[in-house]
Amino acid sequence: MILAVLVAFVATFGFAASAIFTRLGLQRISPTTGVFVSLCTGALVVLVLVFTTQTANVRSLTPIAFLWCLIFAIVTFPLARLLSYTAIQLAGASRSTPMLAVSPVFATVIAMIALGERPNLLIGLGILVTVLGMGLILSERRSNAS
Repeated sequence: MILAVLVAFVATFGFAASAIFTRLGLQRISPTTGVFVSLCTGALVVLVLVFTTQTANVRSLTPIAFLWCLIFAIVTFPLARLLSYTAIQLAGASRSTPMLAVSPVFATVIAMIALGERPNLLIGLGILVTVLGMGLILSERRSNAS
């Protein structure tokens, strides 16, 4: 469990750094160009890692697994990243990135619908804290805008 928390923390740091680097890069290029560069470099790194460490697992994948990976790749990477980069360019990293914090709410709802998962008390509390935190961020921004 400690390893999972540590890995999640490192991932969170990586996503935060990504938002800052994205904002810096988008000062000179468009969001669509940024997404293209990001996808190409990211795909290259991931493909090298996968094929050097998981070749046997890749070969054992079924066609339906490849289809789900393709759907995931189309929805998550180009579309979500383009929208995220556009938001970062328009509003800045510190304003747009907190909106990504509501993704656990969507993940939980989709998991309940598509996979039949049932959240427990801790997941419910996590969602509540997430929603309350977003409410505080948005209400603070509205009061500053007035």
